Amino acid sequence: MKTTEKTAFQDLLRSSVLKAPLGLIKFSALLKNIIDIAPLDEGQKNAVIFHLCRGLIEPREYAKINPSLMTAFASDRIAEKAAAEYGRCILAKALSRVFTALVPKYKNLTAKRIFLNYFYKKFLK
Repeated sequence: MKTTEKTAFQDLLRSSVLKAPLGLIKFSALLKNIIDIAPLDEGQKNAVIFHLCRGLIEPREYAKINPSLMTAFASDRIAEKAAAEYGRCILAKALSRVFTALVPKYKNLTAKRIFLNYFYKKFLK
């Protein structure tokens, strides 16, 4: 891929992630980036993890734990970072599926190296 194609792909991925409905994966990526900047004590972090493990994705419930979380959800910078992380997850999952389809017998380190070298030379250079 050329640099302009990579940039266009990144922009497309970022915009599609930001426009995607708030599901558990997108919410987890947002929350992971928010936790780094929001001042939470250990009990609040445990409450956030408990809510997340239950699959709760309503931001108001997290605002009950700490009101600063609600303002952090509205931050564009957090959304950009979360979109990049979400995009990496999608790309990793796609790469994993392609690898599994192409190299079903040889799921070892050498096969992974060969596959990733091929992928890098073919698509990322």
